[in-house]
Amino acid sequence: MNSHGRALLELCCTQEIHMLNGRFASDKNGEFTCFANGGCSVVDYTLATTSLFSFVNNFEVVENDNCTHLPQAVYLSRIPVSHYEESSRRVMNVNDCTVRKLYKWNSHSYEMLFSEIVQSEVSVFHDELEKNDVTGAAKVLSGMLESVCIEKKSHRTSGISTHDNAPWWDEDLEDLKKQKYKCLRLFRLEHSDTAFMEYCHVKKLFKSLVKSKKSRYKEVMKEKVENCSSISEFWKVIK
Repeated sequence: MNSHGRALLELCCTQEIHMLNGRFASDKNGEFTCFANGGCSVVDYTLATTSLFSFVNNFEVVENDNCTHLPQAVYLSRIPVSHYEESSRRVMNVNDCTVRKLYKWNSHSYEMLFSEIVQSEVSVFHDELEKNDVTGAAKVLSGMLESVCIEKKSHRTSGISTHDNAPWWDEDLEDLKKQKYKCLRLFRLEHSDTAFMEYCHVKKLFKSLVKSKKSRYKEVMKEKVENCSSISEFWKVIK
């Protein structure tokens, strides 16, 4: 255990925080959470306070290796509002949550930045700095930039990537994917070097086949686009 591990354990002991890894039926063996650099380890932890721990029904390291770090799932029972004391707890309001937004800077943004309305905020920004109110100054600066930029719409729908619906996905990939997860399940059951090596081998084959299928699909699409004789035909190809 290194200094980071000791610091984490000290935090848990002093702040009444519990690790969920290895404590529940679905993770009784303390499954590995990371597969990288030809090895495996437990470097990802899910933590819960003492008050929340009693409502945890189950915990598991999910069988999804699209990333080097496997996702983790926590199953909670219904938590009564009365459980939270008004002096130290409150029910979270959706309006209180900060939603991450993306903004795009363009030539119009540059012109707007020097408008009288925005420049008037600059003096407010300096006033906040003079009062040593860094948080207030940061809010003013963020507001200035948000007012002159264009908000970008996010199209991301999931944190876990998947290729199952990709146009280049086929039965060969599906079969190899099933074989890969079968090897992962066997390794998690046996924890043997042989099972681990077999899993790594099949995973490497799967990644190689995905790369090959994607590359071949791009080549075919490029050839089709180059052979288009009209605009309508072009849009039919890339649709």
